[in-house]
Amino acid sequence: MTSLTSCSSTPAAKGHTSLPFSDFKPSVHRLGVCRKVTECFLAECYQPDTSPGWLEATSRAIDRAGRASNTRCLDAILVPEDQVAFFLLEAATPEAARAALASAGVRVDRISRSERSSLHRSR
Repeated sequence: MTSLTSCSSTPAAKGHTSLPFSDFKPSVHRLGVCRKVTECFLAECYQPDTSPGWLEATSRAIDRAGRASNTRCLDAILVPEDQVAFFLLEAATPEAARAALASAGVRVDRISRSERSSLHRSR
């Protein structure tokens, strides 16, 4: 079984604990404090009918719907010719991402874990 090392809730004085991979919960050690890490998910949605402003309004609705689960819309792309919209979400789990989309009224056809380049990111 693969083991990973998690950070302790206090600085390195307490050392690290080895956890079986199945029990591993992602976290980041920052200034002696652990916090849950979010992941990126790409949602693909068939969207046959959109009006001007739909993408912006839907992105905002996803952010509002995801507040309770710390899910947010990082970016969105609409491809009208193909009748598809893509939403890049930051969420703890794919279920949290899917729930925020559903609460915002977006029907998801596919959701996948993804990576985001730091190129041109202002954060």
